[in-house]
Amino acid sequence: MPRRGAPRARGRADAPAGEPPAPPGKLAVGAPAPRFTLPVANADAVGLEALSTRRYVGPAAKEPKRALLLSFAASHCAPCKKELPQIDALARRYADRGVLAAVVAVDDSDEGQAAMLRVARELGLGLPLLVDGYGIVGRRYGAEVLPLNVVVAADGAVAWFAAGYAEENLAAMASALERLAPSRSERRSP
Repeated sequence: MPRRGAPRARGRADAPAGEPPAPPGKLAVGAPAPRFTLPVANADAVGLEALSTRRYVGPAAKEPKRALLLSFAASHCAPCKKELPQIDALARRYADRGVLAAVVAVDDSDEGQAAMLRVARELGLGLPLLVDGYGIVGRRYGAEVLPLNVVVAADGAVAWFAAGYAEENLAAMASALERLAPSRSERRSP
């Protein structure tokens, strides 16, 4: 039953057809990433009402498939606020290579979600801010330590992930994106 006064549509975690849902917090490189559909809080700024992983990754994804960079964050998380501009820069760097990045706001109150939207605006983020108000998607991804960053390959498998803020995580994330989203010249070469 939803919390009193909470909006009803907060997104859903979709189990892929024929696949059991991943146990909460059990991400593994090479394993299928949990699927979900979440509303976008800053839809006016990014031109997207909702984000569904089914549309971009996995066997049933519409072409062209894309790699995803997901950053799980909360308004009370100082390391998240420090890292988000760097995530935004990576997203801009790889956008023309088919990478889609989004922030998954795991605040569990309307006030926290509103604060996260303010943070995104104050930082000038160009990323979709996904609303996971009940924390369902965050739990499925194991977002117990924030920030949690996950790179999902176009085939729907987890390609890389790391919890907690560390400068070296950003370099490792960029390396994972580089492998998944080669430059146009690399894609043309035999």
